[in-house]
Amino acid sequence: MPEQLPNALDRAIRVAQATGSPIALIIPAEVRELPHSAPTHDFTMVPSSPPGSELARGAEVINAGSKVAVLVGQGARSAAPQVRALAEATGAGGVKALLGKDVLPYVTGSIGLPATS
Repeated sequence: MPEQLPNALDRAIRVAQATGSPIALIIPAEVRELPHSAPTHDFTMVPSSPPGSELARGAEVINAGSKVAVLVGQGARSAAPQVRALAEATGAGGVKALLGKDVLPYVTGSIGLPATS
């Protein structure tokens, strides 16, 4: 979504500055072609934790599921024990993004790598 570009760009710049490493921000062609409006000046970082009502709704969805899967990225790194507990409690299969590879010791595969499908 075009609205996510300011956050993605901000994060990429912060990571590059913090690590001193190059960053690639890939914007798919179909996203570049979507209509968008310029961001306002009240841009703020997206909160890393959902509000309580969204968290409760997420728990309802997980509890109602018969086949739960967990997609893990680098944002879950600081919550690795909780992600593992969730996967074990629900019997969830785990899929990890490249930067989340160290969060779960067991996964069904990775996404976002060249030659993966």
